[in-house]
Order: sequence, then C-alpha cells, then structure tokens
Amino acid sequence: MQVVQIRSYSTDYIGTKIHRTEESGKWRFTSFYGSPEVTRRKTSWETLARLSQESFMPWLCTGDFNKVLFQQEKTGIAKPEWQICDFRNALQQSNLLDISYEGSKFTWWNRKEHPHTVRAYLDRACGNMPGRSQYPNA
Repeated sequence: MQVVQIRSYSTDYIGTKIHRTEESGKWRFTSFYGSPEVTRRKTSWETLARLSQESFMPWLCTGDFNKVLFQQEKTGIAKPEWQICDFRNALQQSNLLDISYEGSKFTWWNRKEHPHTVRAYLDRACGNMPGRSQYPNA
C-alpha cells in the first residue's frame, strides 16, 4: 500500500511525498511545468532549486520543462545556447539528473506543415542521486 501526501503546489508544480508502507520507503514526486515564456523561466528554475532543498529523500521530478538540454533535442529554429545552459544549470543546482527513456526522440511538435515544423524533447523525468541509488533500474 502507498500513501500519497500533497506537500505543496502552485501553478507551476505539485509536490508530493509517497510512503510505501509495505517497504517503509519514502520518496518525493513532483509534477513540474516550466514556463514557456522566456521572461518567466528564471522564476521556474528558482522554484525547482527551492523544491530541491525541501528534502533529501529520493526524488522523481517529471513534467513539461519547456526547454531542451541540447540543440539536437529540437528541430527547426535553434535556441540560444544561453537558454539551454540556464536549463542545464537549473537541473545541476537542483541536484537532478535526466532519466533517459525509450521511445520517440521528441515529446512535442507544433502541428505545422514542413518547412515550419518544430519538434522538441520538452517532457522529461529527472531524479536525484538518492533516488537513482534506491531505484537503479528506473
């Protein structure tokens, strides 16, 4: 049996604590939404860093970060390198590591015809080191 407790929330995230009673394991799950507006992204990354300081138990953070980690995660118009670096730095400051997955290379597209098609890998899952250690096969 698992008990899910909502710990905090805003328009950008829902933070929970999950207690697995049969194994007495506790971990955090956060559903995160990074602002698509460049002017609000700094606030998104500050929120992520603040959330990382709430607890040091295993943490899984998933969602639409609205940003790529590398240029090859996007087709169409390239993003400025500083925006990509800001996202990488935000994950690093939050002690989060990208969790790879199998499936489509892109998780979003703008539904426009060629040559205006844009695809990107915006939705992802990240975890901290305690989480990666506790769940190495995840």
